[in-house]
Amino acid sequence: MPYINETYMPYINETYMPYINMSSSTSIQIFSLEPFMHYTFIVQALVKHTLENGDEQDLWGNPSIEKSFVTRQSEPSRPRHLSVIQKYLTSVSVTVDWHGPLLPNGLNSYIIYYRAGIHIYTTLTNDTRIANTNDARPYTLSGLQPSTYYTIWVHAVNKEESITLKSKPSNLQRFRTLAGAPSQPYGLQCMNRTSSSVRLLWRPPLHPNGLIAKYNIMLAEGRLVNP
Repeated sequence: MPYINETYMPYINETYMPYINMSSSTSIQIFSLEPFMHYTFIVQALVKHTLENGDEQDLWGNPSIEKSFVTRQSEPSRPRHLSVIQKYLTSVSVTVDWHGPLLPNGLNSYIIYYRAGIHIYTTLTNDTRIANTNDARPYTLSGLQPSTYYTIWVHAVNKEESITLKSKPSNLQRFRTLAGAPSQPYGLQCMNRTSSSVRLLWRPPLHPNGLIAKYNIMLAEGRLVNP
């Protein structure tokens, strides 16, 4: 019975790479493929023919039809070089930019996580999800509080059917939003009235949105008219 050698040839970037199966088996498990990569395979059988002088002759058959598939997505590597664009920082928003994963391993989307405070273990974590498009970065995150410290980081995410494959976090960035206009003082009272003076008392704004530098007091004058 002639010896049969089957050649499996993955097709990547228009190049066939020989993958030799040194047996007559009609199945093989191929390892070390790249995630989310398009491959095309052909199979070609080889018969070893022994000549009268003892030399062997390779007799190749015609290749099979091509078979193509895409490997599944896997966890991407972490996003890189997260940075805060200072010139776009406002009292209620921040604009951030980052580089995508070196190994995307799929069709990436991103989750931006942020927390009030300079430590990632303080207060509640918020997140926002954005798609991987060329216009997604830089990304402006709004709805922040004025004059507040935040910590922010990014994860890349692939989705394979119902399974979410999330990367390790990017580097952390810490920033403080700019000061904003304070809310109104409240609880204004008039105390110790005399014929020529009065003492005013009030409570500071519930949302100072920065360090209160001073208060502006406005007085309107009007004489009472006897009925």
